[in-house]
Amino acid sequence: MLKLYTTTSTNFNYLGNGTGPTESVESKKALADLQDQLRLLKKDLANKDTLVQELTSVKDANKHVHFEPDRYDPLSGLDRTSLAAARRDLDQCRMKIDGLTHDLRETTIKLAAKDERINELKNENDSIKREHDSISHANNQLRLRL
Repeated sequence: MLKLYTTTSTNFNYLGNGTGPTESVESKKALADLQDQLRLLKKDLANKDTLVQELTSVKDANKHVHFEPDRYDPLSGLDRTSLAAARRDLDQCRMKIDGLTHDLRETTIKLAAKDERINELKNENDSIKREHDSISHANNQLRLRL
C-alpha cells in the first residue's frame, strides 16, 4: 500500500537539516519512502502505457493478436470438465434442433402439397356437382316435354 506524505509541517526539511537527530532520520525515511512511492508510480505508469499500447494495437485490423489461453484461462480442471460436458450437450441440442427444423420444413412442404390436393379435389367435386345439376336439369326438361 502506498503512503502519501505531506510537507505541511514547519519542522520538516527535505535536506534533513532540522533541529535534531530524530528529525534527520525521519526526513531521510520520508525521502526514501517518497522515492519508493515515485518508483512504484513510474512502474505502474509504464505498465499502464504498455497495456494501452496493447489495447490500441488490438484495434488494428491488419495485426494478428496472439491469444495465450494459459494466461487468460482461469478455469480449473473441474470447471473445464463441466464446461466440456455443457458444450457437448449444447452441440447435441443444436443437432436435434437442426434435425427438427429439417423435419418441420419437410412436413410444411407435405402439408402445402396436401392442401393443394384438397383444393383440387374440392374444385373437381364442385365441377362434378355442376355437371350433375346440369344433367338433372336436362332430365327434368326432357320429362316435361314427354
